[in-house]
Amino acid sequence: MPIGWVETELHVVSEILDNLRKPINSTERGGRIGNIPYYGATGQAGWIDDYLFDEELVLVGEDGAPFFDKTKNVAYLINGKSWVNNHAHVLKAISKISSNKYLLHFLNQFDYKDYVGGTTRLKLTQGDLKIIPIPLPPLPEQQRMMDKLDSLFGHLAALKTRLDHIPQLLKDFRQKVLTQAVTGKLTEEWREGMELDEWKNIELKSVCLSITDGDHQAPPQVKEGVPFLVISNVSKGYFDFDSITRFVPRSYFETLKATRIPQKGDVLYTVTGSFGIPILVDFDREFCFQRHIAILKPNRTKINSSFLQIVLSSTKILEQAREVATGTAQLTVPLNGIRNFTADIPKLEEQHEIVRRVESLFAKADQIEAGYQKLKVKIEQLPQALLAKAFRGELVEQLPTDGDARELLEEIRKAKAGLEKGGRTKKMKENEEVRMVAEDGARYGKK
Repeated sequence: MPIGWVETELHVVSEILDNLRKPINSTERGGRIGNIPYYGATGQAGWIDDYLFDEELVLVGEDGAPFFDKTKNVAYLINGKSWVNNHAHVLKAISKISSNKYLLHFLNQFDYKDYVGGTTRLKLTQGDLKIIPIPLPPLPEQQRMMDKLDSLFGHLAALKTRLDHIPQLLKDFRQKVLTQAVTGKLTEEWREGMELDEWKNIELKSVCLSITDGDHQAPPQVKEGVPFLVISNVSKGYFDFDSITRFVPRSYFETLKATRIPQKGDVLYTVTGSFGIPILVDFDREFCFQRHIAILKPNRTKINSSFLQIVLSSTKILEQAREVATGTAQLTVPLNGIRNFTADIPKLEEQHEIVRRVESLFAKADQIEAGYQKLKVKIEQLPQALLAKAFRGELVEQLPTDGDARELLEEIRKAKAGLEKGGRTKKMKENEEVRMVAEDGARYGKK
């Protein structure tokens, strides 16, 4: 323990007000709507028209809380009128001697390994909650710790807000690259001085050998065989073979028409539900797919496979897809609609240059995104690192004038004894008894 600190148990430095909380059953929850929040194991669970508490409290999950997930909080702070059900413990620090915020931060960095039981649903009993060991610094140091954490967490929140913009910025950047690619702006300077033909607005069917979709007959299923892809296996914009759960026998696969068998250089295009997602087949692997996915086999003497994917990713093609989509519950882009999509297509030489530039810019965006993901992980770990540092006594300077926490602990014990003898806790118990009698009287028609 740092000099001047003392270790005690959680029940010593706080009131545990679990006896004043009250569950809400599903019938009451459905019929009792108000403007007062009620809380459970992980935060606000809904609204109600009555309250049990009207003050600042610390709630810590009793069951169902993320006790072993250090990226999430087990305890949280509430203030004002509130109702707490029986899935959260209710704590309040001894006033003017310790703080709710101190309890909150401590409980959010505590290792619950030896205090939580259960298998399918972890539970922290009141008995185990009471004996959680808690370090107690002198009150001045405690206050400096909380001020420092407030400042650091404020900076961290601002940083998270700025970082949260990065995924959308990268998405917008990629879309602008695609727009410049299909409008000729990306290679505008590159074309200067070169004798190239003008771009031609043509239908996709004129640059593809075939445009069709998966077999319309329900295929036979086997436990092992040729992978059979559905929309969910490609809806993220890449082939997710790890999530495939359906396979077809080789005998079925070999009966498919050649136009329905994917080959390296083909482009798949989702047509139902999550429509408009193009994916380039850039590998040699046997698989087939459902009829909700189209396959375009490019004529490589007229169009580069990667350029075809770029064209299909453009907002111009997506707009055409929306115009021809049919259906109500699930929109579907018909094959004839895809065949008649129009796009501005340059000569192959410029297509190759466009693909090279798009891949180069996308690679830079991917590097930024990878850096963002690493930074995001570090930032998610930072609160725990800060809290651990704080409760080791390393976050703020210890001053000789702070005093000794043993004196503070003695004051806490005296204040706690006063509460238990006839102060706040007793009064709240009496109020609760009055409330329960009134409710029983109303229920049975008594005055």
